Amino acid sequence: MMHAEHRARAFAVAAHGEQRYGAHPYAHHLDAVAELARHFGESAVVAAYLHDTVEDTEATLAEIEQQFGPHIAACVALLTDQPGVTRQERKARTYAKLAEVSGALETARAAYRPALCEPLWSELDALLT
Repeated sequence: MMHAEHRARAFAVAAHGEQRYGAHPYAHHLDAVAELARHFGESAVVAAYLHDTVEDTEATLAEIEQQFGPHIAACVALLTDQPGVTRQERKARTYAKLAEVSGALETARAAYRPALCEPLWSELDALLT
């Protein structure tokens, strides 16, 4: 059986197909985000690989839940941008959603607490702009 991290990468790369991230194949972006998440454990890496699938591909949360379980699907749902006219508006709404996380997904919120992981968020912002 393929390791969850490898399955997530394969799923995401297939879902993103020929999409590009600037001059690079989309996998370049996914690998960079997954590497940033590595310190937080395997679930974080799996969610990192899948973080753009629902908003940028035909993949659904139901498919992610079927393939990777309800916890990963919930994490991906949290990371999926909220609707908005501009990128700044979408990100602000998404970060506000993340600030409200509690219960079983509390560990997912840790990365979004102010000042806790500033280097991580600075790097992610640089990758996303």
